[in-house]
Amino acid sequence: MGLKSNLPGVVTEIGDGTVDVAISNNITALAFEYISLAGTAEQVPAHVCQSCIIQADHDNAAPVYIGIDNSVVAADSGFRLDSGEHLPLAIDNTSRVWIIGTAAQKVRVLYVNKS
Repeated sequence: MGLKSNLPGVVTEIGDGTVDVAISNNITALAFEYISLAGTAEQVPAHVCQSCIIQADHDNAAPVYIGIDNSVVAADSGFRLDSGEHLPLAIDNTSRVWIIGTAAQKVRVLYVNKS
């Protein structure tokens, strides 16, 4: 089971090991970051972009939480992503995203630039 996005001209679907992209809208860069969490709030490494998709790894045993700064702490201040769930974001830099999860949880960050 994959994930789908309605972000115009960006990634249209991510399946298990595959990525479908609508290249017709001047995409100039498509990149992927795989992050292993350590149990504390972590800032996503900085990448200039026009949009990104955050996906909780399918093998995660517990949810991860997405926030806008290092105060994201589980359900109190974060957006919950269970195993395999995703969150598309129209942002200009991936560093605006913070993630917390228990040690060894993983997330994927796919980010896109257009000309």
